[in-house]
Amino acid sequence: MGDWTYLPFEKALKKVSYTKKIPKKKFLDKGTYPIVSQEAEFINGYWNQKEDVFHIESPVVIFGDHTKVVKYIDFDFVLGADGVKVLAPIDSLESRFLGYFLENAPIRDLGYARHFKLLKEVKVPLPPIPEQQRIVAILDQAFADIEKARANAEKNLKNARELFDSYLNQVFSRRGEGWVEEVLGSVCDVRDGTHDSPKYVDEGIPFITQKNIRTDGLSFEKTKFISETDHIKFSKRSNVTYGDILISMIGVNRGMACVVDDHRIFSIKNVGLIKKALNINPFFLLFYLKSQNAKKYIESESRGGAQPFIGLTKLRKFPVLLASPEEQEEVISNLILIENRIENLVSVYEAKLDSLDELKKSLLQKAFSGELTKTEGQAA
Repeated sequence: MGDWTYLPFEKALKKVSYTKKIPKKKFLDKGTYPIVSQEAEFINGYWNQKEDVFHIESPVVIFGDHTKVVKYIDFDFVLGADGVKVLAPIDSLESRFLGYFLENAPIRDLGYARHFKLLKEVKVPLPPIPEQQRIVAILDQAFADIEKARANAEKNLKNARELFDSYLNQVFSRRGEGWVEEVLGSVCDVRDGTHDSPKYVDEGIPFITQKNIRTDGLSFEKTKFISETDHIKFSKRSNVTYGDILISMIGVNRGMACVVDDHRIFSIKNVGLIKKALNINPFFLLFYLKSQNAKKYIESESRGGAQPFIGLTKLRKFPVLLASPEEQEEVISNLILIENRIENLVSVYEAKLDSLDELKKSLLQKAFSGELTKTEGQAA
């Protein structure tokens, strides 16, 4: 790094004249010219007005002022609003080298606040052009290999999850001998929580909504609280106890269900409550609610526009399968065994993805500390 110099960030850039920025709500799904904005996706929309095109003489770097997303752009495009910063490097600085540097730059996270002001505190490395090109070539190849490995890991992760869903659907589609279909309301006491919006308090009774029902169970994260008076009023309608099932009634996760495995006292809103019953194991019912047949029923019986909703009457008419207690236990045991094996696979692939992220960070750090292009002689 002896022949590396450093420039204040603003000194490393040419002045840029911006063209018109297009608000996101006006983006087209198809069009003549691509729109580049600060979102993670490379192309964010399209536009047809030629006069709004940003013409480039040489490649530039896009920096998301709010998102910190970095994009290397080597084609004419239209600017998306807002938060798009166009960075045109000086002639002695390769655009792709600048882009990689910004991906590695120590810019603290300000949330959705603007980050471009923080770049003014950064000094940009300026090794000789051949050295920049060599670093870029190494990173291009390494990142291409990483993305290929990432795509394979994500595909395997998706396949693993789909494998369990497929097995689950087979169990409840084939049905065992003697299984019967009943209406949920005839075998369980089915209720719902309040649909009111009570006044929240700093401390009190947890107020569970559909957002707290997740694929991995009931979550108390980011829970708001209500007074004991409101809780007593709501609990007359739905008194949740350990071993009951909660099911989301509204929004994108409607139909998602979980068994209550927490002894805390809480109230519910926009959530269905299926009280535990003697003739149906809650985990057998939970697995059924995760099956494709159950999801189809929820989808077909939901009403509403922006916030689709399934009502209590439809929940009570939910068609469910019943088997003997012994068969229910056998189904549960087999499904838990398969689920655990699948989760082990999922953990392996998720760890692989994390390792690839760490490898990418490590390569960037080495690139801009001068280690990536050291020869054996220099290293010695």
